[in-house]
Amino acid sequence: MNTVPSLDLKFQTMSTLQVHDYESAVLHGVLAESLARGEPGYPFYRAQQVAARVDPAALLEKLSLRRDWHVQRPDPVTLVARTACALVMVMAMGKAKHCTLNFRLWAQSPAIADALEAELLAEVADDRISETLFRLDWRFMTSHGLKSAITVERPQDVLLDEAYPALAGGVTPFIHRYLSAPESVLLLQGPPGSGKTRLIRELLREMSLRKGKEDEDAVALYSGEKGVWDTDEIFVEFITGDHDAFLIEDADHLLAPRAEGNQTLHRFLNISDGIAQAQGRKIIFSTNLPNVRDIDPALVRPGRCFQHVFLKELEIVQARGLLERLCVGDSDRLRGGMKRLEQDAKRSHSVAEVYAAHRANFHSG
Repeated sequence: MNTVPSLDLKFQTMSTLQVHDYESAVLHGVLAESLARGEPGYPFYRAQQVAARVDPAALLEKLSLRRDWHVQRPDPVTLVARTACALVMVMAMGKAKHCTLNFRLWAQSPAIADALEAELLAEVADDRISETLFRLDWRFMTSHGLKSAITVERPQDVLLDEAYPALAGGVTPFIHRYLSAPESVLLLQGPPGSGKTRLIRELLREMSLRKGKEDEDAVALYSGEKGVWDTDEIFVEFITGDHDAFLIEDADHLLAPRAEGNQTLHRFLNISDGIAQAQGRKIIFSTNLPNVRDIDPALVRPGRCFQHVFLKELEIVQARGLLERLCVGDSDRLRGGMKRLEQDAKRSHSVAEVYAAHRANFHSG
């Protein structure tokens, strides 16, 4: 009986997976087809993002009914349309009270591009949200690598000086000084509820106001995932892109001294005042770390950091001052709010606790 000797074969395979989104795949296909046929192509590009009070699903269905558009719906929030002379991508997300309409289009001539842009904006013209907005460009990790999503934010809080005694001269002058300063870094340190997020949102709103254009909002690059900071990709994009700010909230693990093994901070140091500078963009950190010595001193050195602000809890007198401002002379509401604060028998209160006492007293009345 003949036997076949076994062979000790070792195979090693390697593959590279490159993921393209639906929009890019469609666009590349259309462009390749037009080039193959000798057609004019789509060299003129327009893009807009607006917020409106309109039902996003109803808006996309309305656009789908246009007779001159050949439409595909790859997912519930996306519409891809082909016309005789243009390619259109529309995304509508959110709710009827606040819908974000994001569209991009490629056309064969400037006139066609301008006309299509005007038509799309006209669909929500009567429902546009005119308040000052800003955008967060969120970055997060998936199995396919770094991904992004953009949200449109509408800050509605009115910041009161009484909530920020650490800001000499008041909130508004502080914001103006920072946005006009050459230093890029601002570090906000304090316990939860001290008003860090409210202040950041107001900073970004002011950035939008300074642009001076109704349809141009400030854009902040943002991520809360540790894995995002482990590569240079997001830092390179910040330096080479058109973001106005880099926002790092709850950055406790990123701010520790490098001598303690922090391998990420050097990337922020490089883009804030290193070889690759921020070029006028702002880098805003917030942290709950309790001690100043928990932060690498290189980050807060003069020339790099505009200010390191420690937002403490409000002392009783300060908490009462803020509550008086919120109550606007309503003595009954003030008494109710103070009674709620005094129940805790604390020597100090966070800004969030004062606002909660004001709201609770308001609702109880």
